[in-house]
Amino acid sequence: MIVLDASAFTELLTVETGLSERIRGSMMLDAHWCTTEHFRNEVANALRRLRLTNRLQRAKFEAGWAQLSSLDVDVWPTIPLLPRIGELYENATAYDAAYVALAEELGCALLTADAKLSEIPGARCQFLGATREQAAPTQPERSGP
Repeated sequence: MIVLDASAFTELLTVETGLSERIRGSMMLDAHWCTTEHFRNEVANALRRLRLTNRLQRAKFEAGWAQLSSLDVDVWPTIPLLPRIGELYENATAYDAAYVALAEELGCALLTADAKLSEIPGARCQFLGATREQAAPTQPERSGP
């Protein structure tokens, strides 16, 4: 079982990068995906924002919307997760903390495209997808003094 967050699915729907390939590969590790009840709204809002700012072509937007609508994913309520979400308030938004809390509750990994989320203090789950090291720009080697 894998908890899928909105950033990972949005990345998968909208861009072809090394990160989207890692996300696709991680999703293939386990076909049982879970998410929080606000997941679809978050992805829909991200797609909308990308389309309205012309960073996503209409055809890609429509294809992403269709995939979001038909995605086979178990949706979990957030009410039982509220105590843990509250514990993480200093380090994560309530939206992000809900994904972490769900992964902790289910004892599974959280798939995210958000490198900052994968580094929040106090998280007790494994992260797949983005990590700080992968997101950090590489510095060219310098030769000489």
